[in-house]
Amino acid sequence: MLPKAGANLATLGGGTAASVVIPDSGFIAQQLNDVQILPFQPFGHTLDTDIVIGQASDDRYRAGMGWISKNDHNHVKLSLFRQQRVADGLDGLWLASIQGEFTPLALAKDFDFTGELALAGQSGASQQTSGGSGIRLHLNRKPANGFSYGLALSQFSAGFHPYGSVVAAGERRAVAKLGYRPWSDAKMTANADYILRGWDGDIPCDEYRTGLSFSSTVFTYLSAKLETSAQRTLDCAAASDAGNIDSWALTLSEDSWTGWDINLFAKVSEKSLPFTQEPQTWSHYRVSGDHDLRLGSHWASFGPEVSLRTNTVGEVERRLQTGFVMGIETRTQNFSLHLGYEALTGYGGALDANAGKIKLNYRLDFDA
Repeated sequence: MLPKAGANLATLGGGTAASVVIPDSGFIAQQLNDVQILPFQPFGHTLDTDIVIGQASDDRYRAGMGWISKNDHNHVKLSLFRQQRVADGLDGLWLASIQGEFTPLALAKDFDFTGELALAGQSGASQQTSGGSGIRLHLNRKPANGFSYGLALSQFSAGFHPYGSVVAAGERRAVAKLGYRPWSDAKMTANADYILRGWDGDIPCDEYRTGLSFSSTVFTYLSAKLETSAQRTLDCAAASDAGNIDSWALTLSEDSWTGWDINLFAKVSEKSLPFTQEPQTWSHYRVSGDHDLRLGSHWASFGPEVSLRTNTVGEVERRLQTGFVMGIETRTQNFSLHLGYEALTGYGGALDANAGKIKLNYRLDFDA
């Protein structure tokens, strides 16, 4: 089946095909516009090797190789990449990463232990890119009697920030997560997150996050998920880091009964800044549908989407997006066509209120 195309209109096309596994560092986002992968096995089945070339929308390129070794239930992956922007000339960033699963055999039945160590080094004399190191460890307890839990620890130096990185430089983090299944089609999750920013700098900043979610099947073909979260910051000098944020989100999903996959999503967040009376509020409401269609030996999908975002800071800004997505997937190719319309009101019409969008995406994948 086709991967679901009902993504947000603003980010549609940023993902990768479901059959593609990018052997990159876990510290680097995998959302590249175009990724070409050529797998081969010069050492037989004992060591898989991939050549990867990727391009992002901001003139950022990535090229490198990955080597994956598997032994029983464990695996180790070594990656070496060169990251480059066209405008930077010869300046760029080298990134080496080793990651994998390292669970002792005696504990493999009940636990998963994964880790990663990465080193980044700059090249060139302009100092436009920085180097550093990062490490992360993750212990996960497999479900037993309905309960599961996990603990993750990470630390990144102040200079560690590769292009497209999904982490923040100069950050220490500890995350604890607890899951429970009261019955077969229901799940409750609670998590706590502690972040210390600028731990190796002059002004560190503490942040605490908590979250609670519950998901369950309401009727035979209808499922619901409710999520709440709270964020608190202490001693943060930067205005962008300070403030308290409370959020809730509700997702309703229906499939099979009508022949369509229908999703309704609502999320509201409120941020209050120190020494201010008026909070800032964001809201997002989205309705999307997706239907699969057989075209000969290939699968196609099509569906509409309507999205409304509001941002209130004294004045209300509203952004309405509507769109239609159609995709066709073959064994090695993926085509998708997106037609959209966007309207913006508020803030004095800062953007064009009649912005039509047409996007054509194409992928060619090399499958082993």
